[in-house]
Amino acid sequence: MLEKLLGNKSAYWVMLYLYHYGEVYPSLIADSLQTSLNPIKGQLKKLSDAGILSRKKMGKMNLYFFNEKAAIVKPLKEMIAIEYDNINQADKNKLFKHRARSRREGKPVIA
Repeated sequence: MLEKLLGNKSAYWVMLYLYHYGEVYPSLIADSLQTSLNPIKGQLKKLSDAGILSRKKMGKMNLYFFNEKAAIVKPLKEMIAIEYDNINQADKNKLFKHRARSRREGKPVIA
């Protein structure tokens, strides 16, 4: 449902990844979905220009996150939460497998 509301798959995936991680960079989404980088960059720029997202520069990389000052963000995040909660856990594990930080040296891997 959210995909049709947002207009395309790129916007849908950008919103889900933003909701899950809190802040994202374009290549994270593109690499995870095994898709082209340009549509993801375009959606992030469009949402940033609309004031829904903010960005900060981290070296050469742009890091995007929700602009909490925008009035539309809270209800939008509530809609995304409904869509996110309807994804089963196995699919979430496949989609959102990027680790935010490296594993501690010597820590056992539990499968």
